[in-house]
Amino acid sequence: MHVLIVEDEDAIRSALVRGLGRGGDTVAAASCLAEARARAAHQRPDAVVSDLKLPDGSGLDLARELGVPTILMTGYGTFDDAVAALRLGAIDFFTKPVALRDLRKALERVTVGVGAIEVGDPVLGRAVSVQGDHARIAPFGAHSWGWTSDEGARDAFRGLSLAAPRREHRRVLAELCQLVPAGRIAIERRGGRWTAWLDTGDLLPDHGGLTDARRLLESLAARVIWLTDGGVIVEMADG
Repeated sequence: MHVLIVEDEDAIRSALVRGLGRGGDTVAAASCLAEARARAAHQRPDAVVSDLKLPDGSGLDLARELGVPTILMTGYGTFDDAVAALRLGAIDFFTKPVALRDLRKALERVTVGVGAIEVGDPVLGRAVSVQGDHARIAPFGAHSWGWTSDEGARDAFRGLSLAAPRREHRRVLAELCQLVPAGRIAIERRGGRWTAWLDTGDLLPDHGGLTDARRLLESLAARVIWLTDGGVIVEMADG
């Protein structure tokens, strides 16, 4: 994804370029609306992260002109500004200072797209998938467990193993439970897929010291995603 950052404060702009660039996106930067328009003309962005108040206008104007998913930031915005931004289709509206992980999560919603909408009900064990005005309801199972100690991690493994139908699933759970001293794993089973998400919170696994764990997870799973701001998602066949 190509992201255009529009921010007139040099230090903030540089930090955003470095931080978002580490996530694998290509990043262009501008300090004002005129420069942003020139950058967009050269390469149209997939998403824009812009300050609301710029030296030569408003980030709202840029969102209106480009018509791409936009995240707006401000140091002194009002609720009316937030409503106006959301009405224009802004993904989110943040008050500075903005945490990089929050910006990344907002940008992740751009990559998800606007096709089917899925909502799961863990109490009833079913999910509804909506495409246009057509809904399809299917059964699914969801389980989660958190821990803050070694003993808690062992309890999490034992509890979540009930949702691990094969030995390979249990091996994946065992590795995930050892990656960080505190975390939470959520498991979802739907449509023949088994997906485990390890949410590490503010803790980042030491990827350099986890060569064996990474190799094992990636050999067992159909897909493994190592999130840049902490966490791991593992997808496998169910059953």
